[in-house]
Amino acid sequence: MPPSSSTPKIMQRLLPIIAVLCMSTLRPVSAFLAPKSIAVRRKTELQAGIFDNIANLFNPAEPKSVEIEESKRLFSIPVRSMKLGGLRFALGLHLMGMQGKPERGTWKTKQADDGIIDMFHKDETGSMAFTFKEREIVVDRWGPFPSKTYLADESYVLHEFLDEINSMAMGGNEGSIGEEDRLIELADFGGAAIEKARSTLQERRK
Repeated sequence: MPPSSSTPKIMQRLLPIIAVLCMSTLRPVSAFLAPKSIAVRRKTELQAGIFDNIANLFNPAEPKSVEIEESKRLFSIPVRSMKLGGLRFALGLHLMGMQGKPERGTWKTKQADDGIIDMFHKDETGSMAFTFKEREIVVDRWGPFPSKTYLADESYVLHEFLDEINSMAMGGNEGSIGEEDRLIELADFGGAAIEKARSTLQERRK
């Protein structure tokens, strides 16, 4: 409906501009919220905000779009041999048991269709992805801005994870599992890879 004659002239001039702004910024409400660094194995696109659109109305420019790779390789453990299915199952059970560490509800564990085991933190600032390859076990972090709480809880889980791998490679308590029945054999017999991985973590909680 056209504006009435009583509408001030200044409003008549502003109406087309307001209409353009509304159309150019018509996006879901979530688009204007601060982006989360939640753990997902993907890339995040940061879109131009409403104030950028207003500025570009008077000074046209190319749309702004920045892609951030959210993953960070924490460590990898070289493996001489492994029984892949059994190892992934056993370590998956171990990680499920860590969901309540250091307190109940801290983590949620899920195995993806590609066999990767993901652990999602309750504060949604990061997650871990455990990948089992033929010759290595890889742990990545997803989320570019993990909180201090997340980092502390992550280190807690990973110290325990490394303990579990080392125990399996050594044959369990007092080496009671014979070498031929062990689920994993590390590429180095002295456990140097385990200690190297451990050195990247925060100091272990007492």
